Amino acid sequence: MKGLMEGLGSDEPQNKLVILKDASYDTFRKELNKAEAWVDEADKEEENRCIFFYYTGHGFQHNWTFAGLNDPEEYKYNIEGRLDALSKLKNCYVVAIFDCCREDISALEKNFDAPAVDFTPCKGSKLFLFGCEPSNNRSADNKLV
Repeated sequence: MKGLMEGLGSDEPQNKLVILKDASYDTFRKELNKAEAWVDEADKEEENRCIFFYYTGHGFQHNWTFAGLNDPEEYKYNIEGRLDALSKLKNCYVVAIFDCCREDISALEKNFDAPAVDFTPCKGSKLFLFGCEPSNNRSADNKLV
């Protein structure tokens, strides 16, 4: 993926390529906060910014897609919800590929209450692609076509 992104121009100064491996909750939060600051910077310059996000790994699903993390205290991060919020920023476009299973998190966590999905007309610009449908027992054999 890194080679593909570099070939598409991610090595140009105004573009940024960030690769996270085995990211923690705090790392996801910090990097997406940096992305938000990058979009805010573009807004001041009246430029558009596009965030391309590719996630592969374990995932959970309940209204939103969560990244599965290797941390017993913070074992999930709501990546779909955070990217949805970013897509609503002025001058921001988000393209996200979720190449992960989407195990039903409510089966793992009693009283889990994910934020509700807002189905009002989208004020942002986003394209989200999923490698599999949501499922309680989806295998990790996902394919993006």
